[in-house]
Amino acid sequence: RRSMVRHSRAGYEAMADSAIARFDADWHARGPVPGASDAAPILVVGMPRSGSPLVEQILSSHPDAEGVGEVEDLSRLIHGRVPDDRPPAEGVAVLGDDELASLGKRYAKGLAERAPAAKRVVDKYLANAFHGGLVARALPNARIVHCTREPRDNDIACFAAYFTTPIGFVWDLGEIAHARAQFDRLLKHQRAVAPATVLHFPHEDLLDDQEAATRRLLEHCG
Repeated sequence: RRSMVRHSRAGYEAMADSAIARFDADWHARGPVPGASDAAPILVVGMPRSGSPLVEQILSSHPDAEGVGEVEDLSRLIHGRVPDDRPPAEGVAVLGDDELASLGKRYAKGLAERAPAAKRVVDKYLANAFHGGLVARALPNARIVHCTREPRDNDIACFAAYFTTPIGFVWDLGEIAHARAQFDRLLKHQRAVAPATVLHFPHEDLLDDQEAATRRLLEHCG
């Protein structure tokens, strides 16, 4: 299966490098763009097999929230504005405030159409981790939940699963570990520059004490 998919460690690492460099402390210090959406989606991100479906299920059990699965809208909207040969963050970082606000509003509108009765919509598209800088300024009320799992446990779980979605790194243990390292450093950076927006949420916390972990999750998401 690995021989049938395209995946570049260098390319994946470059996307993380770009997001960290472009969405730095100065970027976040600018605050929300004028006209930013007041929508408050909950973005569940991280590695596959890190417990994200359980987190979505718990959030969706709350009367104010509804999960809509993995929605690629934000990535599609960004790719519509950014050349394919550039990491997404590089293109986003040079967009004007009006364009950033427009991206946020179009993404929020798409989520609302999927769950029109929900006060809060949960999007479990894991690769939204690369767009945290855009989210912080175009959707300042959004909250990000970074799902993690013990590294060896997570890596083996990825390797043992047969994925039907086009994830390039899940067919090789070395590439799985490399991809996980990119998620980890990307979200560590995001928590440093915008700590209110990102919750580090280990799967093991749910196993050890689900009620306490759930209360922490709900508090973060408001």
